[in-house]
Amino acid sequence: MALTPSQEAAVLYDRNLILFAGPGSGKTSTSVAKGERILGMDGTRLGMVTFTTAGASEMQERMLAAFASRSQQIPANKLTTGTFHSLTLRHYQRHTTQARKLMAPPARSTMINSMLRDLDFDTRSEHILALEKYQGCLNPENLVMGDDEREFVESFLARLEAINAIDLAGVMRSSVMAMRSGSMPLFPLTHLIGDEMQDADELQLELMLLHAKAGITTTLVGDDDQTIYEWRSALGYEGLMRFAHETGAKTITLAENFRSRSEIVSHAQALISKNNPQRIDKNPRAVRGPGGHLGSAGASDIQTECDNIASAIYTYRRDGESIAILGRSNRDLDQIEQALLQHVDENDDSHPIPYQRDGQSIWQTPEVASLVSLIQAVLRGHLADVAATLSILPIASSSRVSLERAIGFSCGAFLEGTVPDFMAETTEELKTVQSLAAATSFARRKIRTGEVVFALECLVSETRRLLLEHKKSRPNQVNALLKAASSILMKLKGTLSQRLATVQRMQPRNPDNSVVRLMTMHSSKGLEFNTVFMFNAVDPDDGSTMLQANPERRLFYVGMTRAKDRLLVSYSGTPVKFIDEAAIPVFPSLDAIFKSGECSA
Repeated sequence: MALTPSQEAAVLYDRNLILFAGPGSGKTSTSVAKGERILGMDGTRLGMVTFTTAGASEMQERMLAAFASRSQQIPANKLTTGTFHSLTLRHYQRHTTQARKLMAPPARSTMINSMLRDLDFDTRSEHILALEKYQGCLNPENLVMGDDEREFVESFLARLEAINAIDLAGVMRSSVMAMRSGSMPLFPLTHLIGDEMQDADELQLELMLLHAKAGITTTLVGDDDQTIYEWRSALGYEGLMRFAHETGAKTITLAENFRSRSEIVSHAQALISKNNPQRIDKNPRAVRGPGGHLGSAGASDIQTECDNIASAIYTYRRDGESIAILGRSNRDLDQIEQALLQHVDENDDSHPIPYQRDGQSIWQTPEVASLVSLIQAVLRGHLADVAATLSILPIASSSRVSLERAIGFSCGAFLEGTVPDFMAETTEELKTVQSLAAATSFARRKIRTGEVVFALECLVSETRRLLLEHKKSRPNQVNALLKAASSILMKLKGTLSQRLATVQRMQPRNPDNSVVRLMTMHSSKGLEFNTVFMFNAVDPDDGSTMLQANPERRLFYVGMTRAKDRLLVSYSGTPVKFIDEAAIPVFPSLDAIFKSGECSA
């Protein structure tokens, strides 16, 4: 693809640069073309840094493909790609003689969870976020946080030091501070390109500043309009402007949008313009021209809203088109997941809609996984399934081991209600095991007589009982998740085995465009789809978290700009103000939007 004038200007400029690249502007193609040019020059070494492993892999693959298209091999000794953490880790290990042992992310999570095990979910999340902010801050001693949060942060760092360990965030901090003091050399590069730099925190920005000020030609690629991680200390517009001020960097704006039809681009621009003055006005031109379709519609309640979306997808989807459903939170997605699995046509015939959910599906939560394990134990009678169920019993570990040995490999008698002799520590433990055996026996009888609903009700009730007996259980979450999963299984057709198989079949491991993608607006950034549904777009009075206008407006903008051809916004209750700010046309229903056949301008 030929470069546009603004892309070519960015590729050819060989001093410090900020490249403002809006949605669909071809920023990756521009970065690759710039990288090709740099690597073709004598005596150059290029580093390309991103925030995610997937982003780094894509950049590496795109660079390889660019050279392969000219039947050339990439000069690997001149190119380094990676995340901020991976690049600094390699550098740290190379230049630190007495390096601490690296604590891998899973081990770090285990330690943190252990330290916070007595806190509720929300408080635990606040402590973890405080740690992230502390570790990404240049002067953490000045960071405002609660006494309990600061005590946790200091305790965590002290534990790492006591075992001579360091995590990836610590590697980043140590490396940047050592480069800043001159005790560690900078990256051995002549050029450095950083992607998605609106998401940089203070340490990440400082790393780029240090290299730019040392004469390493540094390019920041980003879009201040897509700053959606302030809660994680992303600097956004402020950080990009600071880089420009301190390095004298030139700014170039990519002036085209190659993704979305002009109708979608114009309405998205109408929205994001309300974020002035803390933004760079890009005013992109929609290269694909007109032909887009967008609208908003309300529903009486959230379940009806989700059912309407499922029906619209079933009725109006085009062959080969990609579709995404975007929610504000993962819990929003639980409800749309139910609607897709439970979808029926106008004749009340079941037509589940295949989907892939980014993040944790309700079927992957520990609560619902416990229910599925119990169902499979009843259906298959395998010791592995029974052992998974026994693991959630509120009994001592010694009692559980004794019970597993007493049951043995043949689980039939236990599942039919016979409890073997085992070393229970208390009478309550024995009663718990007897209740489980009675429930599985009852469910098996109902399954044999074809009374699937009664069997399901029994197993859901027993799973709920077992989970709620644990001291650290969260009753609201247990009840909500089990209700969602049981509702889906109840409405599906066939035997219990067939219903579980349907759930599994509707979540393929290697999906293509025929599979609907479910994700949060945060996780949709960088992706694109022919048709996008944004749902549960309600204002704070209806319980949403859209409280801070500018950050949430930018998040809504990110959701809108994922759409290439069709954008549908739905709500149940008072619509969020961003719909009006974007001047998105209001229709009486989703059906009416599709049937209108008009391009909204």
